[in-house]
Amino acid sequence: MTRYGKTLCTTALLAVIGTLCATPLAAKELTPRVGITVSSHSNVARKPSNEISDTAIRPYVGFEYEEETSQFSANIDFQLDREQYQDDTFDAQNFFRADAYMDWNLVPGRLSWVVEDYAYSQRIDIFDPNRPDNLQNFNVLLTGPDVLFSSGVYEALVKARLGSVYYSEFDADNLRFTGSAIGRRILNDYSEATADLQLTSVFFNEDFFDDYVLGRASIGYQRELPYGDLLLKGGVNWVQHDSGVDASDPYGALKFKYVNQSGYQTLTTTLSSQYSDPALDAYNPLYTRLYDVGIDRVVNPAELTGTGAYKLDRAEVMYAINGSRLGMSVTGFANKRSYFIVDDTDTRDRGVAYGISYQLSPRTYIWAGYYTASIDYLKTDLHLDARSPNAGISYNLSDTLTLTLGAVSEENDSNDPQKEYKDDIYYVKLEYKGLKKQEEP
Repeated sequence: MTRYGKTLCTTALLAVIGTLCATPLAAKELTPRVGITVSSHSNVARKPSNEISDTAIRPYVGFEYEEETSQFSANIDFQLDREQYQDDTFDAQNFFRADAYMDWNLVPGRLSWVVEDYAYSQRIDIFDPNRPDNLQNFNVLLTGPDVLFSSGVYEALVKARLGSVYYSEFDADNLRFTGSAIGRRILNDYSEATADLQLTSVFFNEDFFDDYVLGRASIGYQRELPYGDLLLKGGVNWVQHDSGVDASDPYGALKFKYVNQSGYQTLTTTLSSQYSDPALDAYNPLYTRLYDVGIDRVVNPAELTGTGAYKLDRAEVMYAINGSRLGMSVTGFANKRSYFIVDDTDTRDRGVAYGISYQLSPRTYIWAGYYTASIDYLKTDLHLDARSPNAGISYNLSDTLTLTLGAVSEENDSNDPQKEYKDDIYYVKLEYKGLKKQEEP
């Protein structure tokens, strides 16, 4: 069986297990969705010259599954897309993504068994188009127990995870074992202190990659404020490679969230310095993973191949307005990645994402956004600037059917002429999405 087949089978198996393990009286909810997007591209191949225009047709089907009982809980999101070009610029191709979390409560309040799966189709080179020879399927599957100890104001949570990471087109498959222990002391009604230790051992299937152990120890303080939340952490990171390359650095994290009294506005600031790897970043609560850059397209930091650990320094600020008719968000971020083993891959990137939406009527929304980012490859002098303005209108034909018309321009400038392009996209999208029980009229 190919790795692609393994990934699909794993995802399907998770969904089936989550369904079959439920009791007939379980609180289950399945929300289906199906849709189609038709988009016209001015430069579908993202070439600096000799631009090729084409029209892409992309139907998709997916679902959200939720279940909550005293013995079992599950949250599964799955989508499968197929993209085909009218002028056959590229061959037809399939995309999928899945995010699943399931928890069996074996001993109430003490022991549970967890299965986590995160999978999607990703670009091999994130700056090239979604053509078949630039796509691979990525899957992280983790499973293991959670053990909880609690006594008065003290609480301890011990986790163990055995996992695997698959790449369909890259020989970076690996097995990994992660163990962690988190201790917590409740100081009062609004604050707590924590101490945690985490170790991850990564074993690559191919000998030319260097196995490593990644560790972190820290203490922290969390406090609920009258106007938000504050999280502080400090400690040490370390990594040990089989080749003998070892490193250690301070670990730190600060997260502050301000919420005004009405909940209308929020401001979140995050600063962190830690050792990391792409497979684990998928679950990092300090890390915003996705930024929209157009119709059904995202820039995803996890598209970096998990060939080894690296040091990540990150700063992020997010401001949002959530009104009854007006919504707005501004996110700014800056990253610096320093690799321990792989040469010529250290990067520094920074960017800003803006978004605004306004409800014209109970069924009509207009929206616009702008995304810009700069990326420097520090050891090769390669520089990239990406920009993507977008705008559109969405009309709810019914409670379950939405029609969207939109436009987006994707542009890339670089000191390497071969990486420069501009693609203007106009699209129409029709989506059916079932109502959740709490949303039913």
